[in-house]
Amino acid sequence: QNIEALLDKLDGVAESLVLERSGRLVALVFPEQTHDEPRLNRNALLQAINVQLPSFSQLDDIEFVSEPFQRTGKSGIKRYLYR
Repeated sequence: QNIEALLDKLDGVAESLVLERSGRLVALVFPEQTHDEPRLNRNALLQAINVQLPSFSQLDDIEFVSEPFQRTGKSGIKRYLYR
């Protein structure tokens, strides 16, 4: 959740979810919905976040999602849907 908080502060990121897949950390990112900004660059985003993280918790990949994450009744992300 600490990585998600850092990602969510970056320009162009509306919300994020970090999960582990096959021993690798992967971030799912829902971009902010603006028509005048260029699409987020995956490599630039990876670099921007990984310089803020220790080597053992750096992201291996970022995937963009086209819809906001589904939420629970208490506004938490339904993490089990995104494994």
